[in-house]
Amino acid sequence: MTMDPTTLRHCTACGRIVDGGIVAQFGQALANLIMALEAAGGRPDQLTQVTIYIVDVPAYKAAAREIGQIWRRLAGREYPAAAGIGVARLWDDDALVEIAGVAMLPDEPTDEPSSAW
Repeated sequence: MTMDPTTLRHCTACGRIVDGGIVAQFGQALANLIMALEAAGGRPDQLTQVTIYIVDVPAYKAAAREIGQIWRRLAGREYPAAAGIGVARLWDDDALVEIAGVAMLPDEPTDEPSSAW
């Protein structure tokens, strides 16, 4: 699975939303966010804020343990300020979760590896 570079959406290489429910979509959306961050010269530990748009808040809460494991695996043990916002729907009818992030990048890119990897 890869990011669609034109939309930064959680989709497969062929442009479809990933199967597997909210946990799989969260994992792909976070991977896409990190890929975009790294393309800009950043690292996951430089995220200062994330907003998670959630179609089914009870399902998200029920999967919190698995979602936390995905976060730690992809982004490390540090968490930025975060907000989860319940929404009626997202742009794509099959999307269950979207993640937007803000990062503080240094003036000069660093060669320091991310602590999450």
